[in-house]
Amino acid sequence: MRAQDFLIEYRGGVLRLLQQHFPGWPDYVVRDLLLGRMNKAVRSGFPVTQAETDEAKKLATRGDGSVDLEKYKQVVAQFQEKKWAESLMPHIQYLKQQYPIKRWTKANTFFSWDSWDSTTQSKLAAMAGEDPSKLADKIPRHTKRIGTQDEIVKRSGFIKEPLIVVLHPRKSINDPQGGFELLEGHHRMIALLRQYGVHNGVYAPAYIGHFE
Repeated sequence: MRAQDFLIEYRGGVLRLLQQHFPGWPDYVVRDLLLGRMNKAVRSGFPVTQAETDEAKKLATRGDGSVDLEKYKQVVAQFQEKKWAESLMPHIQYLKQQYPIKRWTKANTFFSWDSWDSTTQSKLAAMAGEDPSKLADKIPRHTKRIGTQDEIVKRSGFIKEPLIVVLHPRKSINDPQGGFELLEGHHRMIALLRQYGVHNGVYAPAYIGHFE
């Protein structure tokens, strides 16, 4: 199995695994929110141990003592697949505990600055700061992505790809922990805020996760 083939199979396998553990979640949310984060594990790879290499050679050895290279690669890939599946489970369990979402809706939603919870407000403010280079290590292609979204919003006036948010119930009207939490689409939201102003609010398509 070539490296590229394994990468394609890896992503397909991760998607199937996520769909099994998050039934009822929209395909867009699974792909954009969950799959993107899971695929970061590909960068570090899943090297096999010497013992696994020896086992793969043993299983791929023909009767005449020669090694079936294709079978050897398949066995190694199986070891890798087992490792990535095991590596994903802690994160999957964390997401389940962190976001026990009961249902999703999709709607063109009005977002004012006060609509966001305190966590989202802080992150948007930091990302939209005058020195985005500070976020370069934490957010890949940060400056370029904001510039791209700025151009899209200036040209069309809106965003096409939905935001992904969850709605935390508010215990009071000024509860900072309540409101919308933005999970995916920060660069899109910053572009909208720049175009229409922080205090004016703006409509945007969004998938909304509900806890109740």
